[in-house]
Amino acid sequence: MSDTPENPAAKRLAPFREQIDQVDQQILELLGQRANAALEIGRIKEDAGLPVYDPERESALLARLVDLNPGPLPAEAIRHIYQRVIQACRNLETPQRIAFLGPLGTFSHQAALSWSGPGMEPRPFPDLPDVADAVARGEADFGLLPVENSTEGIVGTSFDLVVEGNLSIVGELVLPVHLYLMSNDEMNDIVRVYSHP
Repeated sequence: MSDTPENPAAKRLAPFREQIDQVDQQILELLGQRANAALEIGRIKEDAGLPVYDPERESALLARLVDLNPGPLPAEAIRHIYQRVIQACRNLETPQRIAFLGPLGTFSHQAALSWSGPGMEPRPFPDLPDVADAVARGEADFGLLPVENSTEGIVGTSFDLVVEGNLSIVGELVLPVHLYLMSNDEMNDIVRVYSHP
């Protein structure tokens, strides 16, 4: 069934689509106001020497928004949407740097991009201690460390680095990993596959 003006369903859809377009425009205008307020907050924090990231404030803000949510969007959707809005506004205040186990294009890079949102500067490092050191030295604002995977279980090194560096855990991300086998040969002709352990 095509979605053409002659279609009865299209006539019924039209007013709701128009309503969505109007609401989206209002949301964009309000997001602009929010971003301008965040820029002012960034200037005040910079003048006062305060950190850009305030996890307690962000946690309280998310909890408040979830409590105010009238529905029908579930609480988890509200939390996810506003985490992205907050990250984008925070990155306007001062672009944040996130350290991760490199190089670019790895699963750690993908996780860093998923967690950090737009505007954050990804910084690859050759090993996990370098990631933690970058955060401890102030070379990065955040560091992404793996804490568990399905092959090895808990990654104890990461927890050691957090304790040794006197670092704080401020967020968590679960990244499903999917691997694909590709070859120019027929599957039956493949006798050996090499992989990272």
